[in-house]
Amino acid sequence: MFLADVPHISMFPSNQQGALNQLAACGETFGTVSLQTLDQAASASNSYDCSTFTTDTCQKNACSAFASTNQRIDQFNAEFKQVVAQYPNVHIVPFDELVNGQLSLSGQKITFDAHGFPEYIVAGIPLSMSHLGGFYSLDDLHLTNTGYAILASIFVQQINQTLGTNVPLPDLPSILAGDPLSPPAISDYCSQRGNGQKLFCQCISGNYLSVTTFTCSTILY
Repeated sequence: MFLADVPHISMFPSNQQGALNQLAACGETFGTVSLQTLDQAASASNSYDCSTFTTDTCQKNACSAFASTNQRIDQFNAEFKQVVAQYPNVHIVPFDELVNGQLSLSGQKITFDAHGFPEYIVAGIPLSMSHLGGFYSLDDLHLTNTGYAILASIFVQQINQTLGTNVPLPDLPSILAGDPLSPPAISDYCSQRGNGQKLFCQCISGNYLSVTTFTCSTILY
């Protein structure tokens, strides 16, 4: 049996608004201090050391916005590992490492964008874990077709490493090519004649001709 652990919820765009609000108080964004830096400071491995940001109250508060949730998730994962260790035929798949960009997939390159979001390069296209980056769907919580294929890949990879099997990994380039929520597909759709006026494309482009930001939050999330 192969079971995934739980990633830090701070790495899901739908759960970052509290930290973003704290940064906005100082006119900052995740571009000022990367999401990855805030998440790591709020993790168990660093004893929730948000005091790292003593010279910037807003960054410290943004870190604190993640800390309590990270703590609960880290405690769950620790207990999860203790229970799994009692059963030799149960194995953990590191979903947390995938979301944090710490897990290499066979044949795939990992980079990080300017805001600290991991990017998995598929067929030369960076799939970021940011909003509309190609990994998460429109609600910023569930995954796109390609995102689920990447998740399936870490299951297959873990099964092969553990059992010595040779199950082929999902064909990520092919799945990406047919994914309607991949960055190229969204860009192509909204660039077609007439589609730029559709509410979906207005929300994505930020060109609010006949829609409000509130309506967009309903449409996209």
